[in-house]
Amino acid sequence: MAGDTRDTALSPAQISVIAAYARGLRTAQVCATLDMSQRAVRSHILRAARRAQVSGRPLGGLVHHCYKHQLFDADTYPDLAIRATAPPPALRLQNRPRLVLGCMAEGLSLNATAQELGISKASVMTYRRRVFAAFGSRELPRVVAIGWQWGHLPARPATQTPAVKPMHTSEATT
Repeated sequence: MAGDTRDTALSPAQISVIAAYARGLRTAQVCATLDMSQRAVRSHILRAARRAQVSGRPLGGLVHHCYKHQLFDADTYPDLAIRATAPPPALRLQNRPRLVLGCMAEGLSLNATAQELGISKASVMTYRRRVFAAFGSRELPRVVAIGWQWGHLPARPATQTPAVKPMHTSEATT
């Protein structure tokens, strides 16, 4: 089993790059902050995504992975620590935006999120906009980090059944 852990463990350099993205930095800012070339930053992200088995656009999924596996310890990354208090009113989310945030953190596409939650693609887009606006960021890794910090993630149940009643089905009236 020790081999399994070594193969999936992220290096400290990879974690520091992911933490920079979780703070809302863009690639050029990450390079300047960590004194790395753009090629080195991309390499760390691609290798971390491969190790963490995150596919697609990996930044949000890697931030989610780091929180899920407690890789952002409070001593090294105090600004990324999970808060013990309730979120302020501006950062509170209703159920559906919270579920959409969970899907975003797991890297689901708009169509996959709509199918998973049983809502329309337009509704998913609306909820995504609301989450980004509420958290004051346009960067997915930062939004995922804020979601974890304030207790909105993990938001999706482990089962494959939709967590909410689909909106597009019509109820039979008697």
